[in-house]
Amino acid sequence: MIAAKHSWIAEREIELIAKMAKRMANNTIDSFYKINDKLTSTPKDIEELSMIKDFMLSVPNEIEKLDS
Repeated sequence: MIAAKHSWIAEREIELIAKMAKRMANNTIDSFYKINDKLTSTPKDIEELSMIKDFMLSVPNEIEKLDS
């Protein structure tokens, strides 16, 4: 009886951890897609080009945040 309850709790914990890991992975993927979209966008004027250049300098920091 106790072993069955323990197994049920362990299975629910595994399911919860899997859901959390999937959510975190999806958020990370979305963040990388957003970075990619910004880097591959075509600037319409010099200001947008300057903004993309500035963003490119911040990409390593953004990736480092996503890595942790």
